[in-house]
Amino acid sequence: MNQRKEILNILRKMWLEGDSPLHRIYSSWEDLEQNVDFEHVKTKKCPCPYCSAIQEITKPVEGIFPYQTCDSCKNDFYVYEDFSARRLTEEEKREVPREWIQVVEDLQKKKTALVFHIE
Repeated sequence: MNQRKEILNILRKMWLEGDSPLHRIYSSWEDLEQNVDFEHVKTKKCPCPYCSAIQEITKPVEGIFPYQTCDSCKNDFYVYEDFSARRLTEEEKREVPREWIQVVEDLQKKKTALVFHIE
């Protein structure tokens, strides 16, 4: 419940920015709040592709932002739907955002997916 409240606070700040994807899709905060759906992620213990340290790996939600950071060596890696992992390509290393919030929007379907990494 505490995480839900924290995420709703973050969404509200993002929605209040007039040019945000959330504001373009939802004209009112109440509309956005009613359409928020929380999914719990599945985890599994797997080795890091860099240092082989065993850790909890989170399965990406429908392929959205499938990147994680190793707890041991701090390298980012890609996670597949089947929990297998691989090292990042050079292009991915340049393009992976350092923030663990990603907004993916689909204006036709009036849907926005947000991925949060909360510690």
